[in-house]
Amino acid sequence: MYKNFTAVFFSTAFALMMILFPSTSVNAVSDALKLWALTVVPSLLPFFICSNFMYEIGFTDKLAAVCEPGVRKIFRTSGECAFPFIMSLVSGYPVGVKIITEARLSGSLSKTDAEKGISFCSTSGPLFMIGAVGAGMLCSEVMGWTIALSHYTGAVLNGIFFGRIMKNERGSLTELPSVVRKRHAEDINYNSVLGRSIMDSVSTLFLIGGYMAVFMMVIYFIEMMTAEMPPWYGGLLELSVGCRDTAAYVYYTEMQKTVICTAMISFGGLCVLFQSMSFIGRSDISIKTFLLSKVTHCVFSTATAFILCRVIYAVKPQSLGAFAYGPDKTVMEMGSTGFIYNLLFSGGMVCFLSIIFILIVTFYGIGVNINRVLKKYKNRRKI
Repeated sequence: MYKNFTAVFFSTAFALMMILFPSTSVNAVSDALKLWALTVVPSLLPFFICSNFMYEIGFTDKLAAVCEPGVRKIFRTSGECAFPFIMSLVSGYPVGVKIITEARLSGSLSKTDAEKGISFCSTSGPLFMIGAVGAGMLCSEVMGWTIALSHYTGAVLNGIFFGRIMKNERGSLTELPSVVRKRHAEDINYNSVLGRSIMDSVSTLFLIGGYMAVFMMVIYFIEMMTAEMPPWYGGLLELSVGCRDTAAYVYYTEMQKTVICTAMISFGGLCVLFQSMSFIGRSDISIKTFLLSKVTHCVFSTATAFILCRVIYAVKPQSLGAFAYGPDKTVMEMGSTGFIYNLLFSGGMVCFLSIIFILIVTFYGIGVNINRVLKKYKNRRKI
């Protein structure tokens, strides 16, 4: 009853705000859709299509077998978490969470392994941190690389932390993975699989665009009604706005801007959290565990960024130096590097990863076959 009342209240208030302030609503949605079209779509579409296609044809099963020993030793999860981890590192929110959820729904991951995987497979992408935030907003690639390194280090530490505090459940793996692998082994209609991958990817991107539009309107309404707020408050709702305002705030030092941007990016903001929870909600993965993992990820990344900045300043005090933009800069001017650039970058990364994955699986298959031949040879000699 209480949840229904809260939902009705906020939805009604939101609708009234859009009616009373139509120009603000239009400007907010316009900025959100421009950012979505020029940055999110070209950056994420190739990765969504690639991840869906590779999962459907059963390629991730082979990769999981290759990565099983290393992933289990470091994160104490099954090898299935290797693929979403790699895809999340190079693409960003919310690719890793989406792949983890799909693996859980198919039965490839146990509930505990999926919740462990969420803790280190929910990351931002290098294009946003180094390109948009570092070079674009902070005007310093060094600051961008510092943010990215801190963010990814925090993700690894977070995965190690949750891997140790969460105990594996007994009988965690169901019988479903064998069914999935059997289906993958049969003849596959690649054209049909590619079509489903594209349709699913496009629908997911529209979902992300909708969330961005809603939260951008919330930010515009808050700015319209309230007095001056701290520059980082927008990051609690939407990453690009928070990083933009932090970069434009002249009273912050370069070190403070780096640490604050790292904290906001690692937490994700409500927009990213709601996008991720829209996928998680389809499975039995605990949303509370996911939210807790984002808080601890923020803590680990922020601490790492603080230490790195201290080290960089001690070695070369001017290396993080950057000038701040004026407060009149818009999200588009500071948050986007162009549709073609983003598409070429993400497409190139997809091709590179596909080649690497194919080489890994190929050499693994060759090694397994050689090992079988050697065992047969040894057995014959014993006879």
